[in-house]
Amino acid sequence: MHAQIARRMGDHFVDIETPNIVKSKAIPKLTIEWRNLHLKAKFKNPRTRKVEEKTILSDVSGEARPGEFVVLMGPSGAGKSSLLDCISGRNPAVQGSITVNGEPWTKAVKRLASYVMQDDLFYETITVHEHLVFQARLRMGKTLSREQQAQR
Repeated sequence: MHAQIARRMGDHFVDIETPNIVKSKAIPKLTIEWRNLHLKAKFKNPRTRKVEEKTILSDVSGEARPGEFVVLMGPSGAGKSSLLDCISGRNPAVQGSITVNGEPWTKAVKRLASYVMQDDLFYETITVHEHLVFQARLRMGKTLSREQQAQR
């Protein structure tokens, strides 16, 4: 038996099967390290109409090891989401070093990493994997096949 979770969004209807019995999968233990990260953004100043550069991250370093609980705290605009975007490989403009178990990021490792953004809708009764699949289906709709969604 599977419980059904459904969400109606406009013309999109998404069904996600949730197994009643969760089988444990072997999850690889990963240590993620980021060293000397720098991120700058260019923008057009509306007053001067000149292109300016703003530092988003400057010389940021840290690590997350298996079994640890890492918390990023700071006021709005401090760079928390930008840092997570860089660490997860979502922002290729970052400069510095990001490694997993001492090795540089690869596409295969990036598939293992994700995070839930701060204002995301989250159901407490589903697993993190099911949540990510649910969000992918909501956001991507029918533009990609389920296989393509799973790869992304």
